[in-house]
Amino acid sequence: MLTCLPAGAFLPDQQEFMEEVRTSYSGLRNYALRAEFSRNETARLWRSDERWRQEWVMGDRLMAAAVGAGDRLYASWPAASSFPLPLTAPWRMADPMETLTRFGVDADTRSFAFLRDRPCLVLGRSGEGRAWIDTERKVVMRLVRQAPSGERLTLDYKDFKRSQVNWFPQAGKATHAVPGGEDEVIEFSLQWRGANMGLRPELFSPDALRSRLAGVATPSEQPAPLDALRSWFLLAR
Repeated sequence: MLTCLPAGAFLPDQQEFMEEVRTSYSGLRNYALRAEFSRNETARLWRSDERWRQEWVMGDRLMAAAVGAGDRLYASWPAASSFPLPLTAPWRMADPMETLTRFGVDADTRSFAFLRDRPCLVLGRSGEGRAWIDTERKVVMRLVRQAPSGERLTLDYKDFKRSQVNWFPQAGKATHAVPGGEDEVIEFSLQWRGANMGLRPELFSPDALRSRLAGVATPSEQPAPLDALRSWFLLAR
């Protein structure tokens, strides 16, 4: 449920608020998780600062893998020129202003609203990129990325639980919309495997990824959520 408040509602100072958001994430140096979908499809994700690794699995079989940093793709298997960004990429922001700008959000345009009964500062204009940030927990609850054509991708994070490090979403939803078409929706649960642990540097190495998977037969199919995300526009290149 989203409820807007009058224009006179209190809006926090932008610089101070974004610094508080940055601070809320600063204690989270790295993490590992599993995003689980229907049909026994899973995306395993590791992230350390801006570096990330994804492995997409169907059952026990590896179907695709990639490493990168930020919105840059360093290597993928099977080899491709682009790969979907991690589904949690907009949720964990090392530099909130830089991240929101990259996703097309005008942080100078602000309003206040409730989203799923949580108070949020809404950044950005309607019809453009927008972000809903919980004003108490200082975490992203929703991010909308919109293209000039009207194509829109909405990422929702929900069912947050508190840890010693941060508030972690336990589920999410990606919704893709095009003018005149039906919405495509991908729902997923998030199983957190750890935070601030010792992750080996080679986990994020493009050479290590290529070496490990050299000669492995290319799968004849890909997980349906991965196929859908490839056709949307939240891509690392």
